[in-house]
Amino acid sequence: MFEKALRSANFYMRVIGIPTDIRDGNRTLMERLRNRWFYCINFLWLNTDVAGEITWFVKGLLSGSSTLIENTYLIPCLTLCILGNVKTFFTIKYANHIIDLVAILKDLEIKNNAARKNEIGIVKERLKFLTTSNKFLLFVIGTGIIAFGIGPLMLTASIYFSSGDMKLKLPFLIWYPFDSSDIRYWPFVYVHQVWSACIACCAVYGPDCFYFTSCTFIHIHFIHLQNDITNVIVESSRARKNGLYRGCHQAFLELTNRHKDLIRCVNLLEIIYSKSTLVNVVSSSLLICVTGFNVMAIDFLPLIAPFTSFLALGLVQTYLLCYYGDTIMCSSTEVSDAVYNSTWYGTNISQMRDYLFVMKRAQKPCKLTACGFSDVNLRTFSRILSTAWSYFALLITIYRGNGQQ
Repeated sequence: MFEKALRSANFYMRVIGIPTDIRDGNRTLMERLRNRWFYCINFLWLNTDVAGEITWFVKGLLSGSSTLIENTYLIPCLTLCILGNVKTFFTIKYANHIIDLVAILKDLEIKNNAARKNEIGIVKERLKFLTTSNKFLLFVIGTGIIAFGIGPLMLTASIYFSSGDMKLKLPFLIWYPFDSSDIRYWPFVYVHQVWSACIACCAVYGPDCFYFTSCTFIHIHFIHLQNDITNVIVESSRARKNGLYRGCHQAFLELTNRHKDLIRCVNLLEIIYSKSTLVNVVSSSLLICVTGFNVMAIDFLPLIAPFTSFLALGLVQTYLLCYYGDTIMCSSTEVSDAVYNSTWYGTNISQMRDYLFVMKRAQKPCKLTACGFSDVNLRTFSRILSTAWSYFALLITIYRGNGQQ
């Protein structure tokens, strides 16, 4: 099941040139980049547009020629590109950790391959949620790319039919050292911008898909561990009545090793994603706020559609990031509850000490953080929404204060 779920993430990682199955050993970062030449091409392709966006933004601020609507039109696109760059950079940097994480999860799945009739429903439910959330996120991204691609064409047609002027529009506001509205350059620039949008979205979606998949299976294995601990303690309690301890105790020691493996999985996921998650958490409030403002302020309907998709993307992607972090915290601490709620009191004193050790360790939640600054959970999501609302209210006040209703 894990390999099947991993294929989707690997596909989008391969689209941008960073497959997760390359073991780099002791290679330097530059050697790793040379080994991913297709990613380097996509990186240069995308960041020529990022440089143009930053140049346009700075020139507009310095000259005072850009309006609030134009600036807020640019910010979500620029934010998504930067976030994609950060996520792919750390995916490459920690490629060996990804290989180790995948190997541990595959090994855990083999060890837990026995039939679990009482847990099949839970596993199916978690996998269904993973598949549905990934497909919905992909739908939102695809809708946004199509809307950004078609919107400028519709705006060009609208201007032509209303005034007779042929003003060629582009999906994004980017500065070029030539006239991008010239019909000789415009088709190439248009295709370049649309493909840059595809690269940026895959650069965010691919690593996120791997994150969601890893969190889902770590959560499932924590559930398996809880039930196995409960069952082995019940069996140990029965064995005590017959004077047999060794077999059940050995089984429990194997469960503690699985617990250690799961803790290591969470630690590896933290190393891989903590820094990019910090950027994600910091930028999410801005992304949600600005896209919400654009949906409200832009009058031309075909240009509202892509920002509606952007808003949905910001909300869903941030929610899932925090939701999966929350499931890891909850399921890891529930291991302690599994020990406490079992018949541990029916075992011998030596076993009780081991159960107490596992229970105490499990009371410290395994958690994913934004580089240590904040835990990634649903409380963080509520704070992001609160901050986004504050920024949104400020933008609305400035917009109305300038008389641009």
